[in-house]
Amino acid sequence: MELFLPKEKLSTKRFYDAHRLCELNHKKSKWVVFCGLSGSGKSTSIQWLQDRYSDIDFLVIDEIRTVRELLKLVLLSNKMGKKNVLIASHVPAFFHRLIRPLFYPQVIVKTDSDQGQIEKWLTDRGIHFSSETVKRFKRRYGINYLDLGLVMKEFPGLNFDDSWHRFEKQCKVKRTPE
Repeated sequence: MELFLPKEKLSTKRFYDAHRLCELNHKKSKWVVFCGLSGSGKSTSIQWLQDRYSDIDFLVIDEIRTVRELLKLVLLSNKMGKKNVLIASHVPAFFHRLIRPLFYPQVIVKTDSDQGQIEKWLTDRGIHFSSETVKRFKRRYGINYLDLGLVMKEFPGLNFDDSWHRFEKQCKVKRTPE
């Protein structure tokens, strides 16, 4: 678990507010937790909130990776007082819901659940795709911009469907009898 303000500023110019963060009342929501896979937009969402609400002094807790680190956060919470806290977590939302009463009001956002995020990312870059192919990508990797970017970089094609087909073909492992 790391407490920090991001060192280099992330670009949020093309931020797609898939979770309608602009509708949340951040003056009342003291804790906002972003749960999701690496590359699913947790840190970008945090940076966007810091940019949008620059008048609020947020404490940023990045990269909670285990339930143990989450429990440490519970113990540290008394020292944090009434601060506005933004958290990026790899721990499933279920565990955050268990401790939610301790940090009310708290908002939990799952950053790796909306297929529309991937479709918007592709559309913004002028990359054509079929919803079925995006659905197959989501089943395998979740909503993950990091892996999506890798597929497009390593297997550039005319569209996402072509790139994904080439990627899947390359990744298949064939067993041969010994």
